[in-house]
Amino acid sequence: MPKYRTKILGFTCLLLIYWSSGLAQFKVLDSGTEKDLYTMFFVNESTGFAGGDHGVVVKTENYGKTWNLLQLDTPYRINGIYFINPDTGYVVGENSSFYKTLNGGGTWNLINLPVIADFTAIEFVNKKTGYVIGHGLDGGVFIKTEDGGETWISKVINENCAKKNQDKGVVCDELYLLNLSFLNEEAGLIGGYAFNYIDGKKPFICKTDDGGKSFIDVSPQPETEHWNYGYEIVSLNYMTPHDACAIFNTGRGNSFLYMSDYKIRNFRQYNNELFHDYHELYFSSWFLDRYVGYFTSLVNGKPQVLKTFDLGDSFMFLNPPTDNTLYCTFFTDTENGYFAGQNGTILHYTDNNNILRKDASIVDGQYAEPPFTIAIPNDRSTKTQIFIYNLDISNLNDINLSLFDRYGEAVEIKRKRVRIYENEIRIRIKTIELSSGLYFYTLKDQEQALINGKINVGSFAQMVY
Repeated sequence: MPKYRTKILGFTCLLLIYWSSGLAQFKVLDSGTEKDLYTMFFVNESTGFAGGDHGVVVKTENYGKTWNLLQLDTPYRINGIYFINPDTGYVVGENSSFYKTLNGGGTWNLINLPVIADFTAIEFVNKKTGYVIGHGLDGGVFIKTEDGGETWISKVINENCAKKNQDKGVVCDELYLLNLSFLNEEAGLIGGYAFNYIDGKKPFICKTDDGGKSFIDVSPQPETEHWNYGYEIVSLNYMTPHDACAIFNTGRGNSFLYMSDYKIRNFRQYNNELFHDYHELYFSSWFLDRYVGYFTSLVNGKPQVLKTFDLGDSFMFLNPPTDNTLYCTFFTDTENGYFAGQNGTILHYTDNNNILRKDASIVDGQYAEPPFTIAIPNDRSTKTQIFIYNLDISNLNDINLSLFDRYGEAVEIKRKRVRIYENEIRIRIKTIELSSGLYFYTLKDQEQALINGKINVGSFAQMVY
């Protein structure tokens, strides 16, 4: 922690503290369908697609305000959508459903492959190189194109599970591949679950460093007996080129989040101090950077969106306005996201409180520390000291501070004194008495978020970058 001078430099000012009605705002959209939606993809900020049960695919060209039903001649569930540009795109789904459009979904052509499988996800890393995964009778299926979808090459990741080998008595895991995340043409992760009749279902992750020519098993390893019964990997995210996270389909508190080591050789449960002890099911995740992420889930049977801005050290419940389960997520930028799910539900989400943290910059040959904040409540939890370091603010006139509880509801705070030191801003706020628990605050310059922090009432101060 940097040292600071006790001498006040320049001035002491009064800061008007504003508060708003909530941290996140949701808007319910009319998708034009009542079918369950499992996948979503936006080509740009305005044009997006969603797909789901019975071959339904819907499209918007006006930021989700209206959605139109596209004609896709299949009765099978759509699990994945990817568009290279507004005209050229693909959908994949059950029973070898694999379609391509060249006119933005106006018409679709079936792609026939020499493999029978339920396809679950599709992703391109550039205009030429793309990947499709799924599972079939012979095992986990991996399909790749290097010419923009003109030709596709398929392989089975667990070839020893092919029926011809099983007939010879070979014992192996059947792989059900559900999601993928590729960093570039060479490096990628594929997740899902493995199953055999001795151990049952267990989470599975494999890694490739050569574009799918070979795969290495980097699955989480058992830490306790029977730890993995029924677990699946429902989402994978590269955090940086050197580390990644995996989201389990179920868990309590922080037990759904697993982090890799630095070189992504294995995954282990992310151990944090702040957690919530609810029974939860998870369906999707989306990280805006290494620290800010969103998760769709069922918490005690209620649809929920969880947010973290400190890589899982703490979570906020955003309380989406729906009773329908949300199965998929897509963010078009740092402030706008979409959630879709049961009964054709699509929600548009806006949040201008996000701060994407970049690597420390180099200043005069030295690595500068990023800005950070510490908040310390007093014993009665009516006054709180907020310390902010390494944040250069030239004009305090347009600065405001918002305080929220664990469920995204605004907590009213009053005007208090702000003191400016050489390398520190100190804010004292007064509130009604805060009950024990976790609170979040955001400091903004006009509408630009400068720093996020948290107050853990009844515990030690928390440091948040």
